[in-house]
Amino acid sequence: MKKLLLALWLSTVALPGQSSRIQANELSTRERNALDAAVETFNTGMRLYAYKILSIRLKNATAVYEGEDVRITFSMKQTNCRKHNINTEQCHHKRKGLVLHCLACFAFEEQILEPLAYFMDCVPSRQPAKERLIQRQKKCEEVKEKIPVHYISQYSFLKRSDY
Repeated sequence: MKKLLLALWLSTVALPGQSSRIQANELSTRERNALDAAVETFNTGMRLYAYKILSIRLKNATAVYEGEDVRITFSMKQTNCRKHNINTEQCHHKRKGLVLHCLACFAFEEQILEPLAYFMDCVPSRQPAKERLIQRQKKCEEVKEKIPVHYISQYSFLKRSDY
């Protein structure tokens, strides 16, 4: 249980005293596209104003079977654009806009650019409650399970019929 809580904490919180913010250009093309699509989907929700990424704090990518499990911790801030008129390049963060702290989990198959599945959760506070951390971890594990596992035994061989 202690290892699980430590893993949960490490997957969502940067270590104090370290500058852990990363630049968007440090994400691969498919990670950036997937993150942008997740934010776009978030913006179609019941909010009046659109949100835009403010900073990316942490990225953890792990090779899994025939794919990759990617987890990105970032913050988004409310913009001055209404959600029905979203053009994020022209939208600027509101001076006193609400900041949300988010975790996004993506499951990618080897060479495919689109994620097989994803989960995103955002909260206004920097450190979510313990129960929320456990829920996030479970959801991210469910996303990771979407990555296909190919075993050698799954392949069949044709038998020649002229024996």
